[in-house]
Amino acid sequence: MSSLNPGICRVCGCTEDDACVHEWGACGWYDDTRTVCNSPTCAKEIQLSEQFYGYCFPEPDGWHTPAVTLNSAEEVFRYTQLHGRTGMFREIRVTDSGDHIVVQMVDGKYTWPEEWKQFNKEDAAG
Repeated sequence: MSSLNPGICRVCGCTEDDACVHEWGACGWYDDTRTVCNSPTCAKEIQLSEQFYGYCFPEPDGWHTPAVTLNSAEEVFRYTQLHGRTGMFREIRVTDSGDHIVVQMVDGKYTWPEEWKQFNKEDAAG
């Protein structure tokens, strides 16, 4: 395993300029340390035990549903796709165990992280 160098994945060695690609697009960073990419392969390889928590907001920054525990990047993606596209909730927010936002959708469009905004373009093309 390589040393902890921000901007280089310690599992696969990808960088911001040379991202790895998985089934739903190019990777991004798992957290603010930028030492592990969020590809399912890398997450599984280092046995990440962190859980994520999904919340649905009928109105942005207002009341939200109880937290739903999500155990992988794939579960986060499916949760946001399911709840963010129904029209029932204007904002979908997924946080990590430190309560930092890791994925956010507003009005059915990804607003964070930057890498996930590419999924908004697929909707416009389809």
